[in-house]
Amino acid sequence: MATQVINQETVSTPISIKYDEAFEKKVWFLFTYTCTWALIFSIIAIGNYYQKFDQIIKILIYVSCAGGLGGVVSNFLGFHHYIDGDFDMNQRIWYYFRPLIAPILGIIAYFFIASGLMTLTGVNTPTSDFSKTISIPTIMFYCALAFLVGLSTHDFIGKLNDISGTIFTPSKKPTKPEEPQAGDQGGQKDQAG
Repeated sequence: MATQVINQETVSTPISIKYDEAFEKKVWFLFTYTCTWALIFSIIAIGNYYQKFDQIIKILIYVSCAGGLGGVVSNFLGFHHYIDGDFDMNQRIWYYFRPLIAPILGIIAYFFIASGLMTLTGVNTPTSDFSKTISIPTIMFYCALAFLVGLSTHDFIGKLNDISGTIFTPSKKPTKPEEPQAGDQGGQKDQAG
């Protein structure tokens, strides 16, 4: 809201930002695209409840949908730039791909946590035997984690880069200690004094 002073009175007026029509159509297409993905992930998650899949398949579908919904929410949060007047159309590629990348990253996060390769400090990671039924709180834990991963895809990709850098860093070859040269005693040179 902008503030204007008219005849000694302060009046608040909304700021009107003008975009050209082609720009607005692109933004509304992105918005509709994002809403469509929200609907798709919700329908798949709800439909998964009624399917007779193995427990692990059901969890992967739930985790994937939760990650996708996190990506969708991230897109929705980005639309405030449109309202603020500083929407960067050059970032639209992320608006298109985030709903596709986020479910994959949600599943990857699930694999990392469930396998014990990645841990959360101070949090008891639910463990389960896949031959038995997995508890609802365990499924909810993994879905919440996948949602957060989808919401912060850039941060999670950075964490994956850190992990891969740690694992795949080439080891340094040990260097040989220098041998004393002729005239040196114990590696130290004679000092005339």
